[in-house]
Amino acid sequence: MYGLCKECRQPNTSKNHESEWCKPCITKHFQQNFKNWTSGNHEVDEFIQITQLIGRDPYEALEWIECDRFKNIEYLAKEGVELFINTIWKDGYIEDLDYENKQWKRITEMKVALKLFT
Repeated sequence: MYGLCKECRQPNTSKNHESEWCKPCITKHFQQNFKNWTSGNHEVDEFIQITQLIGRDPYEALEWIECDRFKNIEYLAKEGVELFINTIWKDGYIEDLDYENKQWKRITEMKVALKLFT
């Protein structure tokens, strides 16, 4: 239904805009990247990794985003232990995998609202 994966030639699992999403190849790419990031909390890391392993498309996979990947941070409000922020995510979310270069294809930078627990 979604064509064949460019890398493994197996059926794609979903379609994301004009990109096809091959769950086995994407899962493998996420797994290879596990060692390159950490939140500093084993349980949080494991939760993010599980979403990456079971997600059927990029919208179902969480990412750990380092603080330096945000710019123009604007603090909006603090309510109890919650801090509300508007900012720009420099990379934007994952749209697909560039199979040839083994890199994520991302949208351009995007405005995001964050809710932090302090």
